[in-house]
Amino acid sequence: MAETSFIAPDSDIAAATIYQVYPRAFSADGSLRAVTAELERISALGADILYLTPVQPIGRERRIGSVGSPYAIQDYRRIDPEQGTDGDFDELVTRAHALDLRVVLDIVFHHVSPDAVLAQELPDAVMRDVAAEPTGSIPEWGDVAELVFDRAVRAHLLEVLLFWAARGVDGFRCDVASLVPLDFWLDARAVVDAAHPGTLWIAETVDPGMIAFCRRAGITVHEDAEVFQAFDIEYPYDTWQLWRNATDGRASALQYVDLVQWQGLTRPPTAMKLRCVENHDNARVQSFLSTDRAFAWTALTALLPGPFLMYAGQEASAAARPSLFEREPVDWSGVDLSAVLTRLISAKKKTRWLRRFDVLESAPWIGLSWSAIEADEPHTLLGLFDVDGTGGPVPVRIPDGRYTDLLAEAEVVVANGLLHTAAPAVVLDVAALVSWPTRRNPLLIGEVD
Repeated sequence: MAETSFIAPDSDIAAATIYQVYPRAFSADGSLRAVTAELERISALGADILYLTPVQPIGRERRIGSVGSPYAIQDYRRIDPEQGTDGDFDELVTRAHALDLRVVLDIVFHHVSPDAVLAQELPDAVMRDVAAEPTGSIPEWGDVAELVFDRAVRAHLLEVLLFWAARGVDGFRCDVASLVPLDFWLDARAVVDAAHPGTLWIAETVDPGMIAFCRRAGITVHEDAEVFQAFDIEYPYDTWQLWRNATDGRASALQYVDLVQWQGLTRPPTAMKLRCVENHDNARVQSFLSTDRAFAWTALTALLPGPFLMYAGQEASAAARPSLFEREPVDWSGVDLSAVLTRLISAKKKTRWLRRFDVLESAPWIGLSWSAIEADEPHTLLGLFDVDGTGGPVPVRIPDGRYTDLLAEAEVVVANGLLHTAAPAVVLDVAALVSWPTRRNPLLIGEVD
């Protein structure tokens, strides 16, 4: 029979939690100081990495909305005065490092605002139409101008990366990285890593529909396997649509988990996919699922292979996604999920050492397990997730007895092969090998087996 276990990379990052902050929406005043004031709370959640969406000034020309998108950057090296000062940014980084939080900064190198400093200094740095006006190849992105990767632009962008790394930034989340020439990213990684070893590289890769559109239009685009040559982590957009289909009944949750397992086994062994149920580009999970199903999917997603991303406000059950073009602060008045998310993140960290991931033969709940690679280590992290909202009790294949649910910090009972719980997700740390058959993934098991 074919081996379907996935072995996670031997890296702290593989079991890490990334906390994303959109500074303008994080607080009423949208300041970096407001983020700094919350760093201890963010660290206490168990976050390892603080990811900031762009902090640079926003262009004014062709601005969309009243305040414009932070992804239409006007000056790569300055701090947006609406968010604060250079000193505010440096203080945020210093305080984050004191709390053992790494800082990742959003970098937007596919495009700039039409009135960007770079476009003024180097007029040929951006695409231009027949009237010599700044333009781009994606018609829907009307507030930005696409960069032309000639020698001067490449040199300028390398300097930008070194500038922020020298200020203490520990890594870069690279916006629409798939649409930027791959050879640039390879050069960038070599240059930055030489000066700042250990820099973390996260690529916002694009979904298959976007890849198909770009290929039809003759636009440069790289698929995930190519992008992994230069990056440590990629976004999960290759599986995102199937996940959304599974949440609304157009596909099964098992189809999604099967694809995730296939994804892991067909990528380079050091490759990591980001895991999230929401971010600044996508709807909040609380806006389209019940509270229980939202948490079940969050818990399952967090315990899939790869770092977990939590979007600021998720711990307050926020349902509204802040606009990228207006001032819309996060609503922090919802149900506080901080305690249970902290316990979920703590369970996630256990997968740093239990690196063998399996999907279990389980129904109607989804069952996952993490176990040690070494056969003589009798230890299993067992997760059960009621993503479809069917309720309990749950058929399980572990001995009858009493166990501790790591998410609720409460005892659960297994009797006659049934786990009794009212929770939508359960994670058990079982100090023994679990004799539970793994799922025969149809994407991985063929007639040859």
